[in-house]
Amino acid sequence: MAITFFILSIGRGEKYAIQQEVETEASRIAVQAGHVQKGIFDFPITTDNFLLTQKFLGSDITINNTGIYLYFCLFAFAVIIFLSVIPSLPRLYFMGGMLAFVLFLAQLNTENLHFPGPFKHLLLAILVISYLGASFYFHSFKKEASLKVRLVIFSLLTVLMGFLIQFFCKEISYPFLSLAVHSIPAAVFLSIIFIIIIAPEIVRGFLHLITYSGSGQGVGNDRHFMLITLVYLINVLFIYLKNSGVINWNIFYLNEFLLLMLSAVLGFWGLKERSEKVQGAIPFYPLGAFLFLAVGSVCLATIGYGFFTSNDSIIEAFEDVIVYAHFSLGLMFFIYVLVNFHSLLRKNYAVSKVVFDPRKMPYSLAVFVGVGGIVFFMLRANFLPFYQAMAGYYNGIADWQLKEDKRFLAKQYYKRARIFQVLNHRSNYSLASLSRQEGDQSAALNYFKQAAKKNPTPFDYINISDIYQDRGMFFDALFTLKEGIQKFPGNGALYNNLGLLYAQTNVLDSALIFFQSATNDKKAILEGQTNQLAIWVKSGVDLPVDSLEQRFQNNDHLPLKTNLALLGSLNQFVLNEGRQEDDWKKWEKLNLFTFTNTYNTAFNQRNFKDSLRQTVLGTQIRSSGNKDYQEDLKRLQAFRFYQQHKINQSLELLQPLADQVVGRKSYYNELMGLIALDQDAPLKASEFFKRAGLESEKLQMEYAVALTEAGKKKDALLAWEELLNSSQKEIATLMIQIFESQAKDLEPESDEIKYQAACVWLAQEDWKRFDEIKGNLKQQKFTFKVFERAMEKALATKAINRAKGFMNKINDMSGLSLEEVKQRDRLNLQLFIEENLFEDLASTLPDVVQRADKEDYELHEMINLAKAILAQERKEFKDADELFQQVVKENNFFDLGIRAAANYFDQIRQQEEIAYQMLLSGLKADPYSRRIREAYIMQCLKMGLNSFAESALVDLSDQIPAEQFILFKLSYEAKRKERQQSPW
Repeated sequence: MAITFFILSIGRGEKYAIQQEVETEASRIAVQAGHVQKGIFDFPITTDNFLLTQKFLGSDITINNTGIYLYFCLFAFAVIIFLSVIPSLPRLYFMGGMLAFVLFLAQLNTENLHFPGPFKHLLLAILVISYLGASFYFHSFKKEASLKVRLVIFSLLTVLMGFLIQFFCKEISYPFLSLAVHSIPAAVFLSIIFIIIIAPEIVRGFLHLITYSGSGQGVGNDRHFMLITLVYLINVLFIYLKNSGVINWNIFYLNEFLLLMLSAVLGFWGLKERSEKVQGAIPFYPLGAFLFLAVGSVCLATIGYGFFTSNDSIIEAFEDVIVYAHFSLGLMFFIYVLVNFHSLLRKNYAVSKVVFDPRKMPYSLAVFVGVGGIVFFMLRANFLPFYQAMAGYYNGIADWQLKEDKRFLAKQYYKRARIFQVLNHRSNYSLASLSRQEGDQSAALNYFKQAAKKNPTPFDYINISDIYQDRGMFFDALFTLKEGIQKFPGNGALYNNLGLLYAQTNVLDSALIFFQSATNDKKAILEGQTNQLAIWVKSGVDLPVDSLEQRFQNNDHLPLKTNLALLGSLNQFVLNEGRQEDDWKKWEKLNLFTFTNTYNTAFNQRNFKDSLRQTVLGTQIRSSGNKDYQEDLKRLQAFRFYQQHKINQSLELLQPLADQVVGRKSYYNELMGLIALDQDAPLKASEFFKRAGLESEKLQMEYAVALTEAGKKKDALLAWEELLNSSQKEIATLMIQIFESQAKDLEPESDEIKYQAACVWLAQEDWKRFDEIKGNLKQQKFTFKVFERAMEKALATKAINRAKGFMNKINDMSGLSLEEVKQRDRLNLQLFIEENLFEDLASTLPDVVQRADKEDYELHEMINLAKAILAQERKEFKDADELFQQVVKENNFFDLGIRAAANYFDQIRQQEEIAYQMLLSGLKADPYSRRIREAYIMQCLKMGLNSFAESALVDLSDQIPAEQFILFKLSYEAKRKERQQSPW
């Protein structure tokens, strides 16, 4: 188990204590959701989408409890083996061993566990009495007890002590963590002894490999042994010189921990062989073997602890001790063999079988001198490994204090560790993390720089660069990342963050190159691709979004999908991505990733009538956990409703936002104004624009166009005059000229300007000037538009014959585009409905339905009305009820639909209250709709709501020309007299 723990931990270093974190930043990008076209004016309707960029950060230090607890379990098991073996030793050895064990217990600082009792060392006393008592019992009274029995007893006793600590030490959260970190000095001491014991084993292994089959005949093996051993020792010396900073050659170096593992395996075999020839206090089997495995497990577990906690001080201490021991003891064993057995080697004898039977130089002397060599190396290094070990020990204590949330004490212990080794990475990175959490950027920067000076990691450079960025020190951040890339050329996180830096200065080509380099690292590929999409969005380049969608179709990285949806929306490309019902329901409570992905994807697919998505969006809006996203979600829902021609639902969401969202009143009122303008309610639109503040030229232009479309010449001229001193002076001058011009004045002008003049004069119901200009258009697209606008105006003013004439002109046109054909279909249906030409309506409708796409919502609105009227004629009242209700429910600006539905429920279904409410809703949506107001007045009169009728009549007199009002007033008076004379 210790070997597995060691292998899993070795080489991973900071990966267990420092993780690669990703910080995602969302920025808003304006995207066109639609447009409103009136005459030559085309106003875009824009809203925000979200662009995500992702940069990497080095996490704060993570205390790896699992690694520490695994180490401590292995250490505890080794102690159990030690306690099980030691009662079998002679009395003197037994007493010495128990004394060492008591010192070890004292080293654990059990008073830190706050065990309840009359004095603070009560737990230590319990442990000493329990373990010493059991050991003394097996040593003095139960010597015949087998090793297995002792292992079981001491294991049970240890488990009991563990339960005692767990249930009574309640004042601290991590009692076993405290025991683990305080056991490190003992573990290091045992590990050093183990390393010294096994250090000569590789050289002995060479001797065994070369001489084991020696027969005393043939060529001697001395040269082979000397050559391979010297090559090995020179390689170990190279490791020492590299670690000491003497050389930095670009050559292959042996790994210290590989040497340790190989020595440990050979050492177990060597111990067995040695014990067969040299009788000691402890026989090899089972006591010696178990004790060797226990101490070896402690050594491997302690090194594993260093790697799991990224405690580079302990790791470096072991590296140095391993090199010192393997070189010194390996060299002395080499000399020992040559001094005692050189002649036998030359004669090709099996020296390995007698290597522990010296003739001249005792083995103990070789070991003694070898240990002296270790001391020499220590002196030459000014006892650096000792200081490194002490730094590692205090790092461990600081970790425990940090887990206990005692940040001040943790910082003090990390600083104490720096006293022993100022440039140890673990202490500096930990202090930098704590300083960063406390907002002390200066201290954090200093400690991160100290961490990067020795054993640097990519995270050091990333974090240093990030602090520089926060301080606005662009070039320092840039040079830091470039330095990091020089040391870690394959690290994608460094390339990614460097790309983001270049992107901030709009050096987009370089940014794309670095993001591409980031994608070569599998740990940064998704973030690099996400940022590539972000750069393409910012650059505005025209990209084949369909091929990008295909490329990333199996990619589930939400930020990437979010940016892809934004790119699709900017390029007018609708993605095919859909989600299953279970996926959507999981997203009812949103975070940054799920919110931005929901928003951008739903916006991109806003034309789709996806009932599941609409339902989930509603749930997300109502969820209390989504308060931070509610405004954006409501706006998204409103845009989806608007795009699907559900105008009522759209405005119901936007109006509260205009009233409640601080700083966004102008935007939402402008948005509602554009929607009203799009629904041919220009005066209502002008109200919204006025509420928006008219502070920008764009708003002033929209306001002027709305007044122009409403036929309010005087107000419109004032609005255009306000723009004469703006950047829109040219168009404002043109519009003022159009108001005052005659058709003949515009003959030299383009069809576009003539078309705009026709729109202006139609809005004023100036049929004379309109009739003069309509024949002067040369391009059919403008002729079509002129007749379309003229027919709509004729129907609105009840000039049916004029409308029929314009419709005939349109029907006679050939070579129409598909969109123009659909507009012609809508106008034909409208005319048939206004004239009650039900047979023509029924015969035309199937062809219209066939040509209509499912996204042609405005045409479908007219189709649904036609279906409702035909169902009424066929007396299919259930279908008619449903269709009329749908027409009114979705769009209160659709005055033809509202009038037809009100007439149906009033005349056919005898439900005058429903009819009244429909007309009232239409009037609330657009108080300036003359046809709705006229129908409302008559409905009020019929229902006996005379005061309402009179009030509405007064309003109507201000909205329509006097001659038209007189005609309506005559109809109204006749109806009122008829009702007064009615007996009912």
